[in-house]
Amino acid sequence: MEDSLASDGPPGGGWPRRGPPTGRRSAIPVLDALWGGARGLVRLPRLPSGAQALVLGGGARQVWFGGVLAVPLVALSALVVAIVTALVVYPPLADLGARAAVVHLYDRVVLSEVGPLLSAGALAARSAPAIAAELAAMRASYETDALMAHGVPTDVWLRLPRLAGSVLSAAALSVVAVVVCYAGAGGALWLGGAPWAEVLALLDGVWDPGRLLGCCGKAALYGLGVGAVATGLGLSGRRDPTSAPGRASAAVGAALLPVLVLDVLLAFNA
Repeated sequence: MEDSLASDGPPGGGWPRRGPPTGRRSAIPVLDALWGGARGLVRLPRLPSGAQALVLGGGARQVWFGGVLAVPLVALSALVVAIVTALVVYPPLADLGARAAVVHLYDRVVLSEVGPLLSAGALAARSAPAIAAELAAMRASYETDALMAHGVPTDVWLRLPRLAGSVLSAAALSVVAVVVCYAGAGGALWLGGAPWAEVLALLDGVWDPGRLLGCCGKAALYGLGVGAVATGLGLSGRRDPTSAPGRASAAVGAALLPVLVLDVLLAFNA
């Protein structure tokens, strides 16, 4: 099976060509991508045993590349945000006698916004173009046709593992961002002369299970949006080897659109 999947083209035209998607297509490519990702979750047909390693390996690579390898980037970004925010916000509030407002500010901003947005931004910048380019290259080299010839529904099994990897990566990265942000802010306040009791009160907020779970859920929703757009753009590319870079470039901006829309909607309902 591996030999047939690795072929660069259909031998003698024997593979079933995948025609254009049926149904009405939207004028906005991002909406088509989101619809394709949602449609792939409707049915879960059985995956042939011979293709499990090839297909499910995409989800494992997504977790490794999008989650594990992105930890230094997210941690560094969270540390910079924490230190800058603490040094800019704390002195004016201390002068006004509202030091306790710093704790409330971090509870509202870091857990609700910074953690999920940093994780989603890392996925959109790193994982979305990689997913789109990989799937566009598979489509251009007829690997998707080979999978379909072996009974693998590509609309489901090329999307689902990457969607799951994006969700898990986003949730885990949001926890990293929150912990680093709180630790960095606590250290910056302590070095800036804040009372130790205020530093402990700030750090106590990160251990709230309910708020931390809400942060992970929000980040997971953002990760689902990023993965849906990236897989949709990759699988809708032309059968042209030069389409992969274009799909990767388009995925960076397009993957941020559902994140921003969801963030605004959740902010109104908060």
